[in-house]
Amino acid sequence: MLFCRHRRFGHAFSGSKRLGPAGPTFSPRVEALEERRVPSASVIATIPFGNSRGGVIAANAVTHRVYAAEEDNRVIGVINGDSNAILTTVPTQGYHRGIDVNSITNKIYVSQQFAGAVRIIDGATNTFTDLPVPGVIQTIGGLAVNPVTNRLYVVRANNNDLAVFDTTTNTFLGAVAFPSPGGIGDAQGVAVNTSTNLIYVANDLSNKVTIINGLTNTVLTTVAVGHNPETVSVDRATSFVYVTNYNSNSVSVIDGRAGSLTQNSVIATIPVGIGPLGIGINPILHHLYTSDNAGGTVSIVDENTNAVVQTLTVGGQPDWVAVIPATGRVFVSNDNRGIGLTVIAEADQPPVVTAPANQSAAEGASHSFNLGGFTDPDGGPWSVDVNWGDSTAHTTFTATSPGSLGTRSHTYAEEGSYTVTVKVTDNADGQSDSKTFTASVSDPPVAATGGYTYDASQSPGSGLQRVATFTDPGGPEPNASDPTPGISAHYAATISWGDGITSAGTITFDAVTGVFTVSGSHDYSQENNAQENRLPISVTITHEPAPPVTVTSFANFDGGPNNNHQDNADQDHHQDHRNQDKNQHNKQSKSDHTDNLKNQNNLDDQPSELIGAWGITRKKDHRARDIIFSTVGED
Repeated sequence: MLFCRHRRFGHAFSGSKRLGPAGPTFSPRVEALEERRVPSASVIATIPFGNSRGGVIAANAVTHRVYAAEEDNRVIGVINGDSNAILTTVPTQGYHRGIDVNSITNKIYVSQQFAGAVRIIDGATNTFTDLPVPGVIQTIGGLAVNPVTNRLYVVRANNNDLAVFDTTTNTFLGAVAFPSPGGIGDAQGVAVNTSTNLIYVANDLSNKVTIINGLTNTVLTTVAVGHNPETVSVDRATSFVYVTNYNSNSVSVIDGRAGSLTQNSVIATIPVGIGPLGIGINPILHHLYTSDNAGGTVSIVDENTNAVVQTLTVGGQPDWVAVIPATGRVFVSNDNRGIGLTVIAEADQPPVVTAPANQSAAEGASHSFNLGGFTDPDGGPWSVDVNWGDSTAHTTFTATSPGSLGTRSHTYAEEGSYTVTVKVTDNADGQSDSKTFTASVSDPPVAATGGYTYDASQSPGSGLQRVATFTDPGGPEPNASDPTPGISAHYAATISWGDGITSAGTITFDAVTGVFTVSGSHDYSQENNAQENRLPISVTITHEPAPPVTVTSFANFDGGPNNNHQDNADQDHHQDHRNQDKNQHNKQSKSDHTDNLKNQNNLDDQPSELIGAWGITRKKDHRARDIIFSTVGED
């Protein structure tokens, strides 16, 4: 996204010379500056390139690798952005005019001015290939890559157009011509707004920025800015576009927000140091940094106020800027031999924690909680402390990079609402930030078992009998976390005896098995159960706010032990046998009744003799006598 202008290519700059008005100047209020003072930034290191001058520079925000051109050595230095160590160098064909990084594919694109080709470096292996730019008239200039659409845009400076490539196949797709060229080499720095798929190209000689539609590869409009616009950069968090105007000592702010009433127009001009050339943005802090080439300084601008909040002297001729937002490191290349890179850090920046959404869990069950995330421009490592709000031990761990804090598991022993505090401390400077979220912990319903037999044939007052059992998935209560002792404070049981009467059940707990037992006693003696051999008993168990659970057992009027679940099929089988015996008895009674009537008629005919004879018969057939008496008695 950078273009490198060097005086050796025929441009002589005088940082103190202004060529004319640069448009409206934004003058922030003093109160706003005082309210938004930032901690002091400072130079923390230099990375020498020997006797070589520094050139274009870019950083991979994901890998924290910095890629800086060593102009006289004709290499790209690969630097660890956390330790400032040069890891290796990648050879090029020299005279680098632009560089950009695709953080998704970890590919680095370097514009080689006179070679007419883009060197593509694999960030994982530091190997490279060359991508020829067809139809080049003499030189190529700045470039930019869109990691979302996989498009590469390369300025063909003397063609006065923009070459477009598909980076998935490295195929040339065509070129977009710039309107009303200001002359040879008019096109300079390039930047892409990935949110809107618009491309911005600084036109140095015509003092304009050309805006191109990345979908159609057509020019959308041009916007007038200050004198000699050099570099363009986009804050992808806000879609504001910033352009350095070398001979106006200013930065133009273009509104790049889609749908804005002022979209693609200059909304502010920010005075900065002398001869601003490169520009870098930290979208986390909303700070931008300009390398003031003719003044030997770096201007730090607060994007919220569009005002310079600090100026740092870096010496020499600072050229280009790269930023690693997560660590707040700023790398500035220098055109003076022996300086190489200057590393700037904004000191005393605390981490900023982002709280997750409120979450819920079940009592007694391990739950994985999202802890949110954090940012910190200072770098780490960081200590993370999670206070679960239930007086248990805190969870602590170390984070090696900003971003998501991931998840951690915790088990709450008791239901309720808990405030969870997540604290992140920067181990380097001791600063910290914390945020909270709510963990709502509910009681799970009990796991109950019915199917028990209540012996209704026992006399009232013979004792309690079991009608249900249950366990608590969240753990038996009361427990050590409970403020209220006693089983009755946590569980209750209601027994519906099947005859319209209900009563409270008695709950006991077996600490060995972890099983609760519901028992009760009921008097069925006043009930007419001649037609019912058993009745269903409903047992409803409640546990604080958890949903109630109901199970069914049975009252048995034939007696029987209360130690096993009764088999309904066996009950029905026994009932069938009783019905068969009763039917057989009725049939026999009817037959005997007919015979008795016949005998009675004979007795009426011969009463005296047969009575005596009947007495003998009675002794021989005692059963017949009983039936006769029973039958006669019924008549």
